[in-house]
Amino acid sequence: MIDPAPTSDFVSHLKQLGDERVWLVGGGKLGTFQHFVEKLLPDLREEEIVSKVMKTYKALAPSQEEPGSAPEHLDDD
Repeated sequence: MIDPAPTSDFVSHLKQLGDERVWLVGGGKLGTFQHFVEKLLPDLREEEIVSKVMKTYKALAPSQEEPGSAPEHLDDD
């Protein structure tokens, strides 16, 4: 729930529950939807970029070989 002035009975009930899954963001600028979007939501574009970089890295990285086995390029004696 986002509310600049959370004073409703519903908000009071949520506070009394003490449920850590419930986040109450309120008070002044912090409780505005604009602040929530700009400061608290993750930047999905950034996450997408990181995901693409990791996918490329994994595709280019040498495969992990089992301990004790010779790399493939050394097996051709």
